[in-house]
Amino acid sequence: MSDYFPAELQSAILQKLPVKSLIRFTAVCKSWRSIITSPNFIQSHLSDGKNHTQILSRTACSPIVGCCDGVVCLLESCSACSPKHIILWNPSIRTHLLLPTPTINPKEPVFVLGFGSSADHAHHKVVRLVYNSTKPNDFDAEVFSVKTRSWRRLIGGVGIALRALKTGHCQAYCQAFLNGVVHWLALNPVDRRASFLAFDVGDEVFGEVMLPDCLASECLKMICIFVIGESLGVVKYNEGYKSWDVWAMKEYRVKESWTKMYTVEESARVVGFWNSGEALLALRSPGLVVYNLKTKQMQSEDLGIYGCAMLFYVDNYVESLVLL
Repeated sequence: MSDYFPAELQSAILQKLPVKSLIRFTAVCKSWRSIITSPNFIQSHLSDGKNHTQILSRTACSPIVGCCDGVVCLLESCSACSPKHIILWNPSIRTHLLLPTPTINPKEPVFVLGFGSSADHAHHKVVRLVYNSTKPNDFDAEVFSVKTRSWRRLIGGVGIALRALKTGHCQAYCQAFLNGVVHWLALNPVDRRASFLAFDVGDEVFGEVMLPDCLASECLKMICIFVIGESLGVVKYNEGYKSWDVWAMKEYRVKESWTKMYTVEESARVVGFWNSGEALLALRSPGLVVYNLKTKQMQSEDLGIYGCAMLFYVDNYVESLVLL
């Protein structure tokens, strides 16, 4: 093929193929393998992909930190003080990367992890916030880059007086990744108000995303962070967990754009949202159900997906060649 078609045309044709076909074609010839495994091809092929929602199950010993560009970030141990391994896994190409030991390891640390990519999908990074359990206001940060395969301490640390939460009442990991930015539910230790701590993966800069006043003063165990469609979202459980409100930030970083979308009078745990904005719910029964926005009712039949509610993870997923 290379004798008749220029490399640019070969690349354009290969870009139209699914990941599984491309993996097989890396064994056809050296020129094809060189094209398919090149960083530019991987990035371009990813940009052409379309997200679709999947449900990923996790075990108690390997919670999912986040999912981005077809790569899942896993933590092998649930222990905050003695983690074993951080793993990046691409199920489409059956490849994983075991991260080296982090460089910041104070005595009695408590850490929070985040995972995402830069807005142009060129850089995939794990960010690790490290808190000293004996000094609540003493915390640092480091970043692992897939490109360099190494950890690097961030000069200046977080630089914002917000303490990110590792876990929540309704989520095993409180991260929402949107538009190249990782977000965590966080607490201001001074005024005890809630907001989002944000980390721009490309620029490696921390910032704050404000919640509306009615949510900022709520008990943190009643709030969960999500991505709803193309917006940051919050589920706020009401007293007794007998009902819950869904909020969305219509304009990013504009506090006044927070809007309460709807209220559901049902005791259930929200595990995620479809791209359409419909909530995926875990009830006391073993199966997951969908809350229909048009009928404002839960579907009568479950989805045939069963398991402990706390072990479900819902996120956008697209097949990719990242980590190839």
